[in-house]
Amino acid sequence: MIDPVKLHVSKVIQSKRIAAGVSLSDVSRQTGIEIARLLAYEVDSTGMSTEELKLIALALNAEFSEFFEGYNLPGATKATG
Repeated sequence: MIDPVKLHVSKVIQSKRIAAGVSLSDVSRQTGIEIARLLAYEVDSTGMSTEELKLIALALNAEFSEFFEGYNLPGATKATG
């Protein structure tokens, strides 16, 4: 079963990269992460390290937190107070 958080993050990475007009080659050059690995992150929802996600965020001129926007933990409730 695919982890829903990984799936969400992978789709956000891909959509931000495409919207920015940045190729996998460009991201690879800027991050040092192999193209095949970047593709796996986008397509297969392969897990990545926090450090790699930070590098990808920098390459896409995005904030780290943007990759998690719109994701809600199943069964989570918002704190009130």
